[in-house]
Amino acid sequence: MMIPEIEQHRDQIIAICEEYGLERFGETLRRLGNRDPNIATLIPGIRQAIDQRNMIAHEYYELECDRVHWTRNHSIPGLRAVIDASIADHPEEMNL
Repeated sequence: MMIPEIEQHRDQIIAICEEYGLERFGETLRRLGNRDPNIATLIPGIRQAIDQRNMIAHEYYELECDRVHWTRNHSIPGLRAVIDASIADHPEEMNL
């Protein structure tokens, strides 16, 4: 059972957590692109992910919850598949 105050703000708390995750994800992609531009060209939507990170980090505007949810459900799975394949193809370059 949740604390009533937390339950009351549940959607806002989830949105904040998702925004933070997208911010970290975009920053990771930005660093990856700087480190290896060739790998970055294989990642669909990398520019949009980095731009979204910048909007979140610098608070250019308040992000809409629907946009955060759409990104989580539609963009990230495709990006993850490309990143996983790149890591599998070049594990020695990833320092894993």
